[in-house]
Amino acid sequence: MKQKILEYLNSAFGLDGSDAEELFVSYVQSINENVEKLGREAAAKDFAAVAKTAHSIKGCALNCGHTEMAEAAKAAEFAAKAQESGPLDENAAKISAIGKSLVEELK
Repeated sequence: MKQKILEYLNSAFGLDGSDAEELFVSYVQSINENVEKLGREAAAKDFAAVAKTAHSIKGCALNCGHTEMAEAAKAAEFAAKAQESGPLDENAAKISAIGKSLVEELK
């Protein structure tokens, strides 16, 4: 996934080398923080907070061309707005798994 994101950053914004790497690291850190936050909010069934955090994740992912994360975040956002626990939990788990795989790519 890292390579795909780096390629997107290059094609969309002309970033390469250390500039693209720096943005990728920043993206992963932001996602990691928001994934943890989303997990706490989903566990508490704080639907309004989940919708806001999922929206933030979606925007961050779209800015980096990470469509898989953006789609899961969009689904979580809509599930939270509809207060649908099942789809929310499913997509929160998907977001968490994607986030963990991103963190692994930093190692």
